[in-house]
Amino acid sequence: MGAKSVFTIEKDGSLFRINPDSGEWKRLGEAGDWANTIVGIATYGYLFTIESNGALYATNANTGVKLRIGKAEFASTQHLFEAAGKLYSIEKDGSLYETSEADGNRKR
Repeated sequence: MGAKSVFTIEKDGSLFRINPDSGEWKRLGEAGDWANTIVGIATYGYLFTIESNGALYATNANTGVKLRIGKAEFASTQHLFEAAGKLYSIEKDGSLYETSEADGNRKR
């Protein structure tokens, strides 16, 4: 994988890593594995996603291995972003949470 990649989740729920230099697409994981994704961000070699059931996942950007992190308490998340080495979410009611990437624990 080059210095930068672009990720896309297709209508069928398939995740692809795209090399912007060559235009090559590579499927990560199984077709349909990301069908319930509501928001995501790529950072530090992982794609962090939240699914409609409220679960947070970290997917290895090289292998496509997807691991659930913490409790399923993210269903109201509208935005997910990284800043200063931390993962943050903004909920539908405007609440801001800082989340530990290691264990999924959240704090306001």
